[in-house]
This record gives sequence, structure tokens and C-alpha cells, in this order.
Amino acid sequence: MDPYEKANEQSGQTTPMPGQPEEINMPHTPPLVRSAIPKSNSAQAAISLTLGIFALVGFMIPGLNLILSIAGFVQSISGLVKKQQHQGLEIAGLTLSAIALFLSFLYYLFLLFSIL
Repeated sequence: MDPYEKANEQSGQTTPMPGQPEEINMPHTPPLVRSAIPKSNSAQAAISLTLGIFALVGFMIPGLNLILSIAGFVQSISGLVKKQQHQGLEIAGLTLSAIALFLSFLYYLFLLFSIL
């Protein structure tokens, strides 16, 4: 008798037959979660945040800033009205759009008074 077989007999374990996989006793693990974000309309929240960021970055571009900030407002408010789960992103997009609109208003006032 092999010394390993003798040790297995004493411990109560059995060795698998040749060609069979060893049995591993592992605790039960929960199934893998495919996504941490629920599959709601998270695209609208991401779009409102992206529009707010672009509006804030380009607040000195006269026409583009107004379009981006108004579009960010509309996307954010429509997402907040629907009460989605991604309200933090939409509030951030709304805030960035408001800041960009305010900065562009100050920039336009500066340009207006510098010309006069």
C-alpha cells in the first residue's frame, strides 16, 4: 500500500481513480453579477453629464455654448422628471450646464463692455 493511500485512509479521504478529477470542497459562492449598474436608461444621464462638461469647457465659444448648455438642461431635467436611478449624474449635468451658461453670460458681458 502506498504511504499516501495509508494517510488518506486514516484521514477519511479517498483518492480519485486515475483519469477522474479530484473533488474539491469549496464553499458556495453566489453567481457572478454581470453589471453593477442596473439596465435603466443610463445613457440619458451620461449624455446630460457629457453635454454639461462640453458646455463648461467651451464657454467662450458663443453659439456652441448656448446649444450645449440648453441641450444639457433639457436632458437633465427630462431625466430628473422620469425619476431614474442615475439622478446624481443628471444633477451634475444640470449643475455643469448652469455654470457654463453663467460663465458664458459673464464672458458676453465682458465682451460687450470691452467694445464700448
